[in-house]
Amino acid sequence: MDHVNHTGIQNFILAGFTTSGTLRPLAFLGTLCVYLLTLAGNLFIIVLVRADSGLSTPMYFFVSVLSFLELWYVSTTVPTLLHTLLHGHSPIPSAVCFVQLYVFHSLGMTECYLLGVMALDRYLAICRPLHYHALMSRQVQLWLAGATWVAGFSAALVPASLTATLPFCLTEVAHYFCDLGPLMRLACVDTGWNVQVHIVVIGIINACNLVLILGLYGGILRAVLKLPSAASRAKAFSTCSSHVTVVALFFGSAFIVYVGPPESRPEGADKLIALVYTFLTPFLNPIIYTLRNKEPPMDTHNHSSLAEFVLLGFPSVGRARGWLLVLLLLAYLFTVCGNMLIFLVIRLDAALHTPMYRFVSILSFLELWYTATTIPKMLANLLSDKKTISFSGCLLQTYFFHSLGASECYLLTAMAYDRYLAICRPLHYPAIMTPMLCARMAAGCWTCGFLCPISEVILVSQLPFCGYNEIQHIFCDFPPLLSLACKDTSTNVLVDFAINAFIILVTFLFIMVSYGRIIGAVLKIKTTAGRKKAFSTCASHLTVVLIFFGSIIFMYVRLKKSYSLNLDRTLAVVYSVLTPLVNPVIYSLRNKELIKAIKRTIFRKGERASSTHH
Repeated sequence: MDHVNHTGIQNFILAGFTTSGTLRPLAFLGTLCVYLLTLAGNLFIIVLVRADSGLSTPMYFFVSVLSFLELWYVSTTVPTLLHTLLHGHSPIPSAVCFVQLYVFHSLGMTECYLLGVMALDRYLAICRPLHYHALMSRQVQLWLAGATWVAGFSAALVPASLTATLPFCLTEVAHYFCDLGPLMRLACVDTGWNVQVHIVVIGIINACNLVLILGLYGGILRAVLKLPSAASRAKAFSTCSSHVTVVALFFGSAFIVYVGPPESRPEGADKLIALVYTFLTPFLNPIIYTLRNKEPPMDTHNHSSLAEFVLLGFPSVGRARGWLLVLLLLAYLFTVCGNMLIFLVIRLDAALHTPMYRFVSILSFLELWYTATTIPKMLANLLSDKKTISFSGCLLQTYFFHSLGASECYLLTAMAYDRYLAICRPLHYPAIMTPMLCARMAAGCWTCGFLCPISEVILVSQLPFCGYNEIQHIFCDFPPLLSLACKDTSTNVLVDFAINAFIILVTFLFIMVSYGRIIGAVLKIKTTAGRKKAFSTCASHLTVVLIFFGSIIFMYVRLKKSYSLNLDRTLAVVYSVLTPLVNPVIYSLRNKELIKAIKRTIFRKGERASSTHH
């Protein structure tokens, strides 16, 4: 075997899952929803633990570290899974493949060590309660957390480096991410020795951590059974149940895949089992640690004497409330149907698989969640006289609303950049705006969007709210919440202004500069038809930009809590209801290609139904 001729492979091909037809966009949609919920759930746990002084204990510190780890762990593999679901077999540079392999196993081994540390924390809390706070000091917590990361990233060097130095004859990886087993099957040489090394290294780490955890829980079990009352035993067990559930899920699936010969498993089993520890476990962790934990999610006694707020909504509508309910419901249904139609048509019609329409479909998908954050609660308030929302629910609504809004700002910027390249760099456009770059840009928009509001939410959650609990707005938002605080909120206003001004003004400036360049390039086109065609590809996007940014600049880029109640409500209706409503109209009525694609899709469905009937 000529190893030299086979080691220079530049790209591998990720085969992913063999889905086709209408199943592929549905699988993509479901995976993306779970991924976003995973990010949001783990981010929310981090925010709660950091914001609530009642959760400033070692146990919750390690829970927040685990949530932070899960954010990176799931983001190492799921983006490539989404890409393979969208495009089928997806190329990945060999260097990127090996980096993904190393980071994935580093984070996985870090989680093994961290779960062991969390078991040690529970053991000390239950079996050594008098010495617990002295043994598990803040410095010890930080040292243990840091040690798990260092140990995890060090241990992964051995399997990753051994795999990266193999000579490869084949390029198709039978998986949705680069992992040890699928990569070793592509090697030109016998990998029996590598398999043994991997089993020893990964097996020892997993086994030692699992034995440690089981030993510690054995000690916990003995100590708990000695407690005199059933209530005390139930309370002690409740602090461990969440951790035990996570340990069982994670170690159970990891042992099946990595501690055993690959040939003993049926083909395709690795991919299904991998979904458990790469996707399902990070998704379930926030649910497990909240639903199975009776600790109050927010320490409202310390930070606020208010358990809930009252959303006044539209207090002046009076008897017109019924008409407003009908109008808002129709607008919401039209928004959902219109954006869903655009999303599905673009996914199903191969003629629209271009960067511009990919971004349009992502925008439509975003608008579905953006409207779902606020409008259902508005409808519920119009239907019922009870217009309350819990303190944590209010913070959660505010976080998601601003996360999705920031994501839309970044996405509109990416769409402007796409139009700039298409018109000003037409020869290089296909080479620059590849499907991989589109996917990375979209992922970057969502990630940046969901990270931006965290500091604002943390600051608001620490404010004292007392007495007056009526929010003079149609949904929970930072300005009306700040107006209810019992203390000076100038710091919050300044932080909100800085973050919002940066996100909104920088992205808007980038869009305007891009369109300035586009206008300059279009005016140089000699024919009127050429100029008209170039402008037509930008008109829809520019219309959406002006409506969206025009309203949010007035609302959020200001150094005061509020202008006027009626103005704030009007602006909120524009960017939370009107913009998502008109997006499908703008992108369909002003786009002939999309109209043709919708007709083709409906016509094909009609033909299929007719042929089935006959």
